[in-house]
Amino acid sequence: MNTSTALQKCIAEMLEAPDVLPVSAPVVRRKEKDVENDMEAGLAVQSGLCIFAMPPIPTSALQDVPFVFFDGYELRVRIIEMPTMNGSGADAYQLIDAISLALHWKNPGDMLSYPLALARRPVEMVEGVADAPGFEHHGKFLRIVDVIFNAVLDLNPENQPL
Repeated sequence: MNTSTALQKCIAEMLEAPDVLPVSAPVVRRKEKDVENDMEAGLAVQSGLCIFAMPPIPTSALQDVPFVFFDGYELRVRIIEMPTMNGSGADAYQLIDAISLALHWKNPGDMLSYPLALARRPVEMVEGVADAPGFEHHGKFLRIVDVIFNAVLDLNPENQPL
């Protein structure tokens, strides 16, 4: 397992823990170009409210060393809500607070040299009618919210996945 996958797994597990979120919403560890994961994500979206733990993206690497080590990552937790199908009792706005409280200033898997921190611009949101002919949710109102965190990895090999 690589560092990015291990970090994504830890984030998802933290969000799946009891009493972290105000409602039961599926948490999907998102993998691009993976048919099985695409089907899992599609089923989660149909629930009306779900969370995707997106793959962390490197934002910085150690410089002037003969090896590659990404020390900084951007982590996104994506909330997808289809209000007309959401019967959970909560909405995407409520999950922003819950996810922020669950992850901010935490050290998932003890992999970080500094706790997770909300990004300077901690939330990005897009909402509107899905315009994708052939897509099963075409014409339905959709809200997508990313809660964004910054992570600084620990260089200590003992704290890194195998």
